[in-house]
Amino acid sequence: MGRRSLIPLSTINRLISTSNRIKREEENNRLIQAQGGTAKELDPEYFLEKVDFDSATRVTKIEILQSQKYRTIVKYVTQNYKKYPIFSEWKTRTKIIKKTIKLTNVELERLNYHGDYLITRFATQIISLLNDEELFPSWFINDFLREEYEDKLSELKTNHETFIEWKKSNIKKNEEQIEIFNQELLNLNLSLTKRNKYHKKLVTKIEKIENSTPSFFKSLFTLFIYSYLISQKRKNKLHVKKEATDNLIASLLKSIKLKEASIKEFENKISILKEEIALQLTKYEVDKKQELILYQEKLSEIIPLPSNYENDNTFIPLKKLIGFDYEKIIGCYVIHNIENNKYYVGQSKDVYKRIKQHFSGTTPKNVIFAEDYYLSNLQDKENLFEIKIIPCKTKDELDDTEKELIEAYDACNSGYNGTKGNT
Repeated sequence: MGRRSLIPLSTINRLISTSNRIKREEENNRLIQAQGGTAKELDPEYFLEKVDFDSATRVTKIEILQSQKYRTIVKYVTQNYKKYPIFSEWKTRTKIIKKTIKLTNVELERLNYHGDYLITRFATQIISLLNDEELFPSWFINDFLREEYEDKLSELKTNHETFIEWKKSNIKKNEEQIEIFNQELLNLNLSLTKRNKYHKKLVTKIEKIENSTPSFFKSLFTLFIYSYLISQKRKNKLHVKKEATDNLIASLLKSIKLKEASIKEFENKISILKEEIALQLTKYEVDKKQELILYQEKLSEIIPLPSNYENDNTFIPLKKLIGFDYEKIIGCYVIHNIENNKYYVGQSKDVYKRIKQHFSGTTPKNVIFAEDYYLSNLQDKENLFEIKIIPCKTKDELDDTEKELIEAYDACNSGYNGTKGNT
């Protein structure tokens, strides 16, 4: 006959159901606690992937990687009659954001507060990747100088604090040594005081023997103890003890003198260390002021990138002209090939527009300059041509100036011009 359970089956099922329910609640609590909020996605992160800068046209293609973490709801759990979402593990989705801008000088100068948030965000990195100091805007140089200045101050502070800490550590070591010597000196002085008292007693006893007279009756009365007390033998023993005590006192005095000298030496070292700390504090303040003056001098030399052509009668590289804002200039222009020293002189009611008809960026668009450009041995051909603009007001001034320039640069005979100018 089988063993009969004392607990009804219905009760067992109820207990099992209760246990399972408790376990489910515990698991649901664990899942809810592990969710870390209810956000389905996090704010995107951005990374500058690529900057393709065409120095001949200033056209810049930028690629920015957007990375964003997200998760999806895989199920819901109910806890205390409320439904909670249970999310998947975090996943990542990415995309490349492409932007194209023309980095004229004006654009470079305002890149750090550009209308496009992402351009502004990566402005410093974009400028760094251009790797051309001539294109560094004033704000970039300013930021660089500020970081350089702050780094220098940090270096000065670190060196200063290291120096001070080292000197204070030496002061502490000297003070500890003085404390040890003072304790030793105290012990020596206590020992000296005891030895001096003992020495005084010995002297008194010897003097007493020397001042005593033999007495038969005193000796007899004291069973001859008195005779021993005033005897030469006892006097000799006392002299031996006195001599030993004298030597010990002399040794103690010598040790005390040496300890006092050592303490004085350590005190002098501490004074010197404190003077060095005071000098270092002064030097630190002076160095900081000098760095500030140097920083301010450098800042005062910063000028924004020019936005327009300056009529100073000098040649500038053609690639620099590309960075200027368009402006309508009536005048003559001179194009110079720096490799073969050939010149071209022209005139126009809109010089900038005319230059664009000659060149796409720094690459020739017509046969006048193309042959020399493509046959050039220069490693960096975008620097092959330079230009000068001479503004004029009237048609006669244009014609006269053009003729004068063609003659001055021998542009017809040995240059690119086919005629000596308008007749």
